[in-house]
Amino acid sequence: MASKSIINRGLKRTALSMALGMAFASTIALAQSAVGSIYGDAAQGAAVTIENVNTGITRQVTADSSGRFNFSQLPPGRYKVTANGVTREVSVSVGTGTNINLTAASTATLGSVQVVGTGVVNAIDVSSVESSTVITEEMVDRLPVGRNVSSVALLAPGTTRSDPFGGNAISFGGASAAENAYYINGFNVTNIRSGLAYNEVPFEGIAETQVKTGGYGAEFGRSLGGVTSVITKRGTNDWKFSLGITWAPDSLREDPYYANNISTDVDPDKYPQTRDWILKQANHTRDQFIWTAAAGGPIIKDRLFIYALYEKNDLE
Repeated sequence: MASKSIINRGLKRTALSMALGMAFASTIALAQSAVGSIYGDAAQGAAVTIENVNTGITRQVTADSSGRFNFSQLPPGRYKVTANGVTREVSVSVGTGTNINLTAASTATLGSVQVVGTGVVNAIDVSSVESSTVITEEMVDRLPVGRNVSSVALLAPGTTRSDPFGGNAISFGGASAAENAYYINGFNVTNIRSGLAYNEVPFEGIAETQVKTGGYGAEFGRSLGGVTSVITKRGTNDWKFSLGITWAPDSLREDPYYANNISTDVDPDKYPQTRDWILKQANHTRDQFIWTAAAGGPIIKDRLFIYALYEKNDLE
């Protein structure tokens, strides 16, 4: 976080950011990298129906002659899948497929033993060759992790932080930190000039983060390292409100190592950014406060939703 912030003496207020999303549930159109799928087995010719638990969106397909079915291009979330009176609830994550068995045999019990679970982890997606990790908002809330996308991406295997001059960029599988791609809701937000920087949304507005470290397709071209794909929160059929404040006191920050070991006598015309970064690190004094307010819910139930997030970042 320190390398991204440009801090002046005294009080400095950063720009206010606001994320606003509206979508019709029945006609949601998302980029390929921002959706998931549900596939599996049911009785031959059975009508298979899915319903999004949060938004009420429904879709139906018919199982083929071998009992296979597939729902593609699904927004991430919780879904109820029903066929021939058998219902299962599954979670769809960004960029992954969820396998489910709806045949009659799957409902049988073993003697008097019945297994019931609420926090079931999805099985490995055997339909994809990608090496990817999906980190949800619930996981982040339980972990001591920095409040930025790079810190979350570092939870994936095969990742490591780049040098401080690369900002918050990270290295995937030993590749250069300038060889990655970053997406928000399926749209590429990578700095096309340096490859090191990227646009971000307020951290409280992130629902899921997917980190691809290998095996991904040509749709993620111009990336030789890894891919970080962020999915933002959306409105649902239930109105939800939140208020929050994050405080990062200066007294708990580590002293800047580089400011004490690099001379500040640098030609400002030849190395303007390097000199500016060193000087600001050497004179850093800051307490950081991040204020957030969010609201989301239905405008027309099962049809039209809204989600808005307001963030104010104070650096003192």
